[in-house]
Amino acid sequence: MAGASIQDRPPTEKELVEVSKHIGAGFELLGAYLGINSIKIQQIVMNNSFSVETQIFKILVAWKQKEGRQATVRKLLEAVKNSPGNINVGEIERIFDT
Repeated sequence: MAGASIQDRPPTEKELVEVSKHIGAGFELLGAYLGINSIKIQQIVMNNSFSVETQIFKILVAWKQKEGRQATVRKLLEAVKNSPGNINVGEIERIFDT
């Protein structure tokens, strides 16, 4: 995949951990924007009630698993830019700077 943009590959789980640190209140809306249904989001929230950061990470992982190779950095960046909620877009973009 020579010459492919970093944005055309799926984010790693380590990157998703870093991304989750920059998403705050309203993270459920990002999950919905990424196509995760509300029942799945509520399951994740209930199963990880001890840590909001873990809830966010698990929602991002659910999106990656659901979308497979279509879950690209580009799509994640589009979602964080367009989703309502408390999201530090600049810091998330820096995670993927090369």
